[in-house]
Amino acid sequence: MIDRLRKGATYIMANTALRTIGYLLVGAIILAAGTAVWFGINASRNTDIAQPYFEEQLPVIVGWDYQKLEPLLSSSLKAAFRSHEGQQAFQQFSQLGQFESFEQLQYVGADSQVAIGDGVYDLLRFSLLGHFREGDARVLITLAQTETSFLVHGLSLRSDVLAAPEAESQR
Repeated sequence: MIDRLRKGATYIMANTALRTIGYLLVGAIILAAGTAVWFGINASRNTDIAQPYFEEQLPVIVGWDYQKLEPLLSSSLKAAFRSHEGQQAFQQFSQLGQFESFEQLQYVGADSQVAIGDGVYDLLRFSLLGHFREGDARVLITLAQTETSFLVHGLSLRSDVLAAPEAESQR
């Protein structure tokens, strides 16, 4: 009789543990699905907001004319481009030549309420494939959202065109 009670208690404990694990698994799946839906909604909304800005300003951003670009930059990116390293990077970027077109804008992510210089901004990160006279480049741009528009807070490019001089100088 005691063995039956022990087996019954073991069965109940195992059954309870399995149910708990099942509930946790279902909860994790629901949380993951909710997060994916939330990210998708934000990606769509943020891309819709930024698309007109990119269509209008991207030729200026990757046009390699610093005088035209400067008003579009956040204070920290202006300071970075004024440094010796920033000027070298900008000069290297200009090796891509004239901007021709870009493919679909891809939302990468966002950060909310980030302190930058004199203000607090929401940052939106985007990636796109840009076509330039000398070749293609993956362009990564971080925008700081203002009340009326955006400021460019981050700019980086990856291209075989930019990597080629480094490879040649290492030979």
